[in-house]
Amino acid sequence: MTRSPLPVLAARAAAAWSALFALVHLYWLLGGRVGLPDELSVLDNTPLLVVDVAAVPLCAAAAATALALVSPWGARIPRRRLLLAARATALLLIVHAAPSVPDWAALALGRRSAADLDAMTCFATFLYEPFFLAGGLLFALAAFGRAARRGPGAARRQVAVGAAGAAGAVQPASRRRASAVEEPGSTE
Repeated sequence: MTRSPLPVLAARAAAAWSALFALVHLYWLLGGRVGLPDELSVLDNTPLLVVDVAAVPLCAAAAATALALVSPWGARIPRRRLLLAARATALLLIVHAAPSVPDWAALALGRRSAADLDAMTCFATFLYEPFFLAGGLLFALAAFGRAARRGPGAARRQVAVGAAGAAGAVQPASRRRASAVEEPGSTE
């Protein structure tokens, strides 16, 4: 099946998003302040420092995951593991942005204005959280687009099998066959 250009573009954009975010976190770790509210410094805030130290390699891993979805070398990574990583990344990023949805809705409906927001809320509402949401949507398009390349319904089947497997309800067919060969007289 040929690749649809949208998932390929989304995967490449997700990789670029991840690399850019890694560079931003590295910049903040090195003392940079652009993009942060005036009163905020990563170096003076231990929790943010820890987050930034962890974010740089996580963003690099996310970039590699996104590229693996559409690169020939990505075929060496087990498909389920790769899709799980991409979908988990999408979910994490979207869930991270979710707390800003009420602010976005209030602003869009005119129930609140930007003047009502403090500096930190403005930073989160207009810059930080939309960036997370964009990354999450890119990873979702890339991951589900890759699953769809196998044919109609592949993404739905993989989600169903993944959920059942997580619950311990599914044993891979290759494992069932291996068990049958190893234990022909087994009563299980």
